[in-house]
Order: sequence, then C-alpha cells, then structure tokens
Amino acid sequence: MSNWIAVGLIGAASAWAIAGCSESSDGKPRAGICDGLAPTAQAATIDVSRSTNSPDLHVAVNCDGSGVRSIGESMITVIDVLPRTYEAGSPELVKFLADLDAVGDVSAIPASPANPNIALSECAKSVSFGTITTITAQGKTSGDMQCLKNPTPPVTALAADCKVLAPWP
Repeated sequence: MSNWIAVGLIGAASAWAIAGCSESSDGKPRAGICDGLAPTAQAATIDVSRSTNSPDLHVAVNCDGSGVRSIGESMITVIDVLPRTYEAGSPELVKFLADLDAVGDVSAIPASPANPNIALSECAKSVSFGTITTITAQGKTSGDMQCLKNPTPPVTALAADCKVLAPWP
C-alpha cells in the first residue's frame, strides 16, 4: 500500500511541476514558468554554443514536459549526442521545469565570465572544446551554466539538468 502512496505523491509532484506551480521562499504558491500558457507552449530553451570540435545544441522545452533536442552541423563531432524528441511528461523535462521554477529568474544566475588570460580566469575554456550553455525563459537568458559562481542548490540542480538534456564536451 505504501508503494502506491509513494507513486501517487510522485505523480502529484510531477503534475504540480508541469502545471508550473511552486512555492516562494515564504511558503506561498508563486507563479511558475508555465502559468497562463498552453500545455504545448514553449517554456524555455537550452543552448550550447558550437566549438571547433563540437556542434551547437538546442533543446526546446514545452510546458507539458515535451521537447525537442536538435544538433547543428560540425566538421568534427567528438560528442556522442543525437537529436531527440521527448514525449509529454518526459521525466527529464519535468525535472528541468520543476528546477527552473525553483530558480525563477534565469538572468539572476551568477556565472563567472571567461577571461582571455587563462591564469586569471575562474572559468578557463579550451579553444577546441570550449562551449557556452545558456537557458532562455520568460524573455531572459542565463549566464553560462558551465561556469557557475557560488550557485544555490536549485541552480546546481538546473545545471545538472542542462548537462543531461544538452551535454557539452
């Protein structure tokens, strides 16, 4: 019986996340990323820039937990990632939406900018493999999710979701 209760709670939490519902720091419900949008509306995108040795990646995430990962062209491909279509309610995208709701404004994510002087950079990147991963939601864009500076647990979770959905080299 307790297994059925656990499944029911997990299902309710997933539905809560898909609906865009979450709580603010004071414990009251707050607007979610998908509030007022149709289930098939695009909630966010994840973009990984192209590097010398890898193509650009783009993941469009919809409010119903569906989405599409597309991959650009590259002369040399060293990552083993394929285009993918995610069905509605996809666990990876439902988790991403819940974590995105927990973070809220993606433009407030503290990221360390790359510095051309590698010795001074908090986020040194290879010329051949260096990419930038950003999230765009509600008209705002995050800093580089690969170069987080003092991230909160929700931001760390969101970065991990990005790595699963749009792996960078």
